[in-house]
Amino acid sequence: MNFEKKRMEIFRHRAQQGLKKIDPSTGLLRSQRLADKDSVHAEASGYNLWESSYLATAWAMTGREKLAWKVLNTILDYQDTNPESMTYGNFRAHSGWEMALDPNALSFMIPPLWYVYKHCRTVMPPALRKKMEKAFLLSAEAVNAHRGGHLYYTNIVLLNLAARLCLADALDLLRVRAIAAWEWEEWRNFILRTGFIPEYNAPGYTGVQIHALSIMLACQAPATLHQEVRNVMRHLIARAVLNYHEKIGMLTGARSRGWYITRGSSIMDTIFHFVLGTPEPSEGCYLWLGVPLSPDDLLPRVRTRTLPRENFSYSPAGYVNTNYLGQNFALGSVTSRLRIAHADTPVFLAYSSRKVNCGLAFIPEGNYASHFSVQKKTRLIAAAVWLVSNDQRCRIPASHRGRFTRLNTGLPHSLTPADFSPSYKILLGKTADVKVHAEGQRDHLLKPGEQMLSSAVLLETESVFAGIRFFAAGTDRPALKLYRDQAENLWLKVNSAGVGIKLNELETATCCGFCLEVAPTGKRKNPFSLIPELAGIRKGKDGWLVESIFSRRVKLCLKVGARQPVFYNVGQREFTPNLFYFSGF
Repeated sequence: MNFEKKRMEIFRHRAQQGLKKIDPSTGLLRSQRLADKDSVHAEASGYNLWESSYLATAWAMTGREKLAWKVLNTILDYQDTNPESMTYGNFRAHSGWEMALDPNALSFMIPPLWYVYKHCRTVMPPALRKKMEKAFLLSAEAVNAHRGGHLYYTNIVLLNLAARLCLADALDLLRVRAIAAWEWEEWRNFILRTGFIPEYNAPGYTGVQIHALSIMLACQAPATLHQEVRNVMRHLIARAVLNYHEKIGMLTGARSRGWYITRGSSIMDTIFHFVLGTPEPSEGCYLWLGVPLSPDDLLPRVRTRTLPRENFSYSPAGYVNTNYLGQNFALGSVTSRLRIAHADTPVFLAYSSRKVNCGLAFIPEGNYASHFSVQKKTRLIAAAVWLVSNDQRCRIPASHRGRFTRLNTGLPHSLTPADFSPSYKILLGKTADVKVHAEGQRDHLLKPGEQMLSSAVLLETESVFAGIRFFAAGTDRPALKLYRDQAENLWLKVNSAGVGIKLNELETATCCGFCLEVAPTGKRKNPFSLIPELAGIRKGKDGWLVESIFSRRVKLCLKVGARQPVFYNVGQREFTPNLFYFSGF
């Protein structure tokens, strides 16, 4: 592949797409509010300056300079230039914000601004060039003052590093480059100690991390730093490739920070196109600003893969991630013991389909304390555990909003209100491709709005059956209901009573879970036999014991024991971050 030729094709495609979406009077994309009420982006209004910066870069690179210069001028006007402000040098992500509510927006916006400056500054109007240079200096102040949260916040840590190196590269800022190298060492040493890279297998976020690393490689930096960055990038690619299912055509496994159940909906699809030669995503590739990727970035140990295979990774920081890839489906789950960036989709079932919808996402109610799972290939027991306040007056919401600053400052510790009812949701997709059968009644399909008294269902997809039985801490059976949301997504929701175990004077633990077994559709005369038997669930001192056909007296723990850290495995050989500095391929 001629990568630079491919990059220009991507620029042209994105530029043309953007022309159909912008406000013609301004050249900017209108802001869309996030549904997550706890995010500052739920207050998005006006124009999306963040996404418009990428479009401006595409236009500048494809002969639409006049429009690009107009948009860039506007974006630069929304930088905080007040030296007394706590967000001095940051950009507002949305024009309707009165201040830079999300300081991380700067790290997303600097790379496209750097790219267009680096490639077009000689043809850029002098006034705009000076304006960008001034903005870069202010951005350096901002990024040095804000480190983007804790070192577990991997995509922001790496984007901040990329932004620093972009700024240093644009204006040859020696101090900024030195600070970037210092922060890289801090993060590198952190992952070597913990034995894993956080934000495991998140399709959008793993891709963001790899893109950030590729941008760092495109900037001037010491050769030793570039070597370490490239090694980390290639190990991230290796783990993602091992979880890519060749017949399904998508990344599989448990997912943090978002869910994706359709092919082509992630930046990872672009990366797989570059390194594996998979088909180009139907909506086009992501706008790639970093160094070229190619099959050469595949470590030799992952170039040959067979089905079935089982992947796992685990770390003393609390995550145990398992993913079984069968011939035409993949089942992945995660066990955690700490409240660190818990998975939005701790259980994910992907399956072969002729349509783009090819996944089932199992999503616990938000703000859970930990997720427990035991998986043996096609079978698993999974449960989420919530910590509930013993005080009926407790109404502390989970919020990403800083109490004193109003900025995005991360998720504070908070207890779930006392009247909380634990629940799971299963995302089935936008079409009726997934059939929901009541237990033992294949002729009865559950319809949207219908509630079912049984605690078990059989899900039928194009290629697999999934038998599921739900359980909760109380004696009452969980209630199942099928519904559609405003976006026409079809969901199966499972509600249960908030019965729990009192841990201390402040909090009680409660849980909701399920047993699941998967099999191909062509191999079951009686698919209802897949629905697991459940003997019962009873309380222990600090957890519950579940008895099922899978395993007798499986303990649902609030924490699991640490193991030797493993980032990913190939066959019987395990690979940890320590190998980042010996791989050298």
